[in-house]
Amino acid sequence: MNDQLKVELTRVITEILARRQLKQVEAAKILGINRAEVSRLKHGDTARFTVDRLLACLSSLNHDVDIYITRANESRAGKQEAHWTGDKIL
Repeated sequence: MNDQLKVELTRVITEILARRQLKQVEAAKILGINRAEVSRLKHGDTARFTVDRLLACLSSLNHDVDIYITRANESRAGKQEAHWTGDKIL
């Protein structure tokens, strides 16, 4: 599950970077990581990234992540919501 989440977060990050047409050096500065780590992200290498670190990258790109938790077989209307902003879950 953790790997799937990291892959999805990485996919979103790389899509945002591509849309903004940022060079790796520019992206690194915004994300607070080095150019080699940007390259790893763009190639889908998530091994050196934690979920928290990827969430921080999305926050640096001015994106929030909403996580919805439901019991199995429940409708979407009855779910609990956790909202991640920077370094804390509300």
